[in-house]
Amino acid sequence: MLQYAVWTMLTAEGYGVNLQHYDPMPDAAAAKEWNIPADWSLKAQMVFGKPAGPRIMPKEYEPAEDRMMMFGA
Repeated sequence: MLQYAVWTMLTAEGYGVNLQHYDPMPDAAAAKEWNIPADWSLKAQMVFGKPAGPRIMPKEYEPAEDRMMMFGA
């Protein structure tokens, strides 16, 4: 809920926001670089800034039947 609230507030102020999730692999390097306590773990990073282009970019998808399979339906 906190991520959603922060995302909503940043968007209302005109920022573009991207939430990136991570696996544990970069934890040790990030902890060393920024002196993060060893018992903390990196789960996600919320990147934000002023958009340089259109806020909503059109996205094209392949037809759903080409991208997924359903069994037992």
